[in-house]
Amino acid sequence: MDVVSLAALITSVATLATVAFLAYQVYYTRKEAHADFMYKMNRDFFFRDPSRGIIRALEEDRKILKDKGGEFSETDVDDFLGNIELMEIYRKNGVLTKEDIGSMFGHYIRTAYENEEIKEYVEKYAEYWEGFINLAKMTTK
Repeated sequence: MDVVSLAALITSVATLATVAFLAYQVYYTRKEAHADFMYKMNRDFFFRDPSRGIIRALEEDRKILKDKGGEFSETDVDDFLGNIELMEIYRKNGVLTKEDIGSMFGHYIRTAYENEEIKEYVEKYAEYWEGFINLAKMTTK
């Protein structure tokens, strides 16, 4: 093998090794970014008000809306449901999967969907809550 052929072979091998290493880095960087994104969604959904309080009220079967004897305004319920709407947008755009949403948030989405107060509120403003309704139906299957 002459020097030029050897140099071409070495360059090809080095290029393939570099491409393989970069593909590996991209794959794990995406996984890490996804995990970080899920952590932030979890934190925002479970540990920030008003969502945190609404989840507790749902779990304890307490009233939600102030006009029904609860402690939350319609704006608070909008914020809570808006987080779920975002999940549906992210799912449709391929950022989250059905499994991501179902495993981490599914129980709470179903609980909200089955709550009579939330159900009545969502039906009253149905045009705004299509994503919530879709996810609730998806996570109940």
